[in-house]
Amino acid sequence: MSNPLDKRQLTQFADSLRRFRQFVRHRADSVARADDRDPVERRAMLLEEIDGLAKLIDESVGDADEADSGTECHPEQDAVAAPLRWASVSESVGRRSLHADAGESFPGLSRLLGGPSVLIPSTAASLAVHFLSPYRVICNGEPVSGWPNCRGKRIFNYLITHRHRPVPKEVLMDRFWPDVEPDNARNNLNMAIYGLRKLLGGHDGNRSLVVFKDGCYSIRQDVEIWVDAEAFMQDASAGTEFDRRGDVAAAIEAYRRAEAIYQNDYLADEREDDWLLEVRQKFRNVFLAVTDRLSRYYFDDGRFEACLWTSARMLAVDRCDERVHCRMIRAFARLGQHHLAVRQYFACRDALAQELGTTPGVEIVRLFDRVRRRLDV
Repeated sequence: MSNPLDKRQLTQFADSLRRFRQFVRHRADSVARADDRDPVERRAMLLEEIDGLAKLIDESVGDADEADSGTECHPEQDAVAAPLRWASVSESVGRRSLHADAGESFPGLSRLLGGPSVLIPSTAASLAVHFLSPYRVICNGEPVSGWPNCRGKRIFNYLITHRHRPVPKEVLMDRFWPDVEPDNARNNLNMAIYGLRKLLGGHDGNRSLVVFKDGCYSIRQDVEIWVDAEAFMQDASAGTEFDRRGDVAAAIEAYRRAEAIYQNDYLADEREDDWLLEVRQKFRNVFLAVTDRLSRYYFDDGRFEACLWTSARMLAVDRCDERVHCRMIRAFARLGQHHLAVRQYFACRDALAQELGTTPGVEIVRLFDRVRRRLDV
C-alpha cells in the first residue's frame, strides 16, 4: 500500500513540471522567431531537449510508482522513507534540468531561459534585465531588440545599474560625451533618450520606462523590475547572514543560487565604459567570496567533485589564488587522482609566473611534495 501523502506530493510536482514544459514550448516559438538562425532548426533543437526533460520526469514518476506498489504500510517507517523517496525523485529531475549542470545536459534550454537558478526570474516583473549572463532585456515577456543606437543602450544599462537614485542629466552628458561641447552633448543625450523611450515605450502600453524629473533621469518607480545582478547580491547577502547564524544548510543553498546566477562578468561585452570597471570588480569580489565559502563547505563535507567544480570557477576569475589551488590539489588527492593533483600544482606555478612573475609559496610546495610521495593531505 502506498503512502497517500507522498504520492500526492509527487503528482503535484510532476504536474508543475509538465506545465513548465508547456511554457518552454511557447517560449521556444518566440525565441525561434527572434533568432537569426533558421527558426525551424532552432525550434526543433529546443523541443528535442524539452522532450528529453519531459521523458526524464515521466521516468522518475514511474520509478516512484513502482517503488510504492506492493509495499506494506508502516507509518513509522514511512515518516522517514517518504522524504527520502521524494528527495531522490526531485534530485534526479533537478540535476538535469534546474541545477548548475543544466547547460551540459540541455544546452539549448539553458541558453533559452538564462541558466540554472534563474529559469523564470519573476512572472510578475514587467522588466527583466540580465547583466551577469548573456545580455538581454525582457519587457512584459518579450525580448527587447532593435536598440536605436549604442549609446542609448549604454545609457539604459547605466540607469538600471543606478536605478535606486535619479541620475542628473549632466552626469550622463559627462559620462557618455566627455569631449563634446555642453550644448551638443545635451542634444545627443536628448536624441538617445528619445530613441530609448520609443523602443521601451512600445513594450509597456506606450508609457515610457525612462522618466525625467527635476533635471534627472531614472527608470519609472512603479514598474516591477528584476535584475539578475541584484538577485545575485541578495543571495550572497543571505548566505552571509545564514553563515553568521550558524545555519550551514541555508547558507549553502543561498550561495548556490548566487553562484548559478553569476555566469560572466557584469556586462562582460561592454568594453567602452570606464565606470563599469569598478562595478565589475565589486561583483567579482563578491563572487569569489561566495564560491570560496561554498567550495570550503563542499571540501569539509567530503563532496570533493563539487569542491573541484566550484574551485575551478574561482580560478576562471582569479587563477593566481594559491589557496584555491591547494584546495583542489587536496581534493584530487583524496579522490585518488594524484596525477591531476600534480597537474594542478603546475597550473598554479605557471599562472603565478605568467601573471605575477612570482613562484609558488612554501605551503603549496610542501603540499606538492606530499602528493608526489603519496602521503595523506
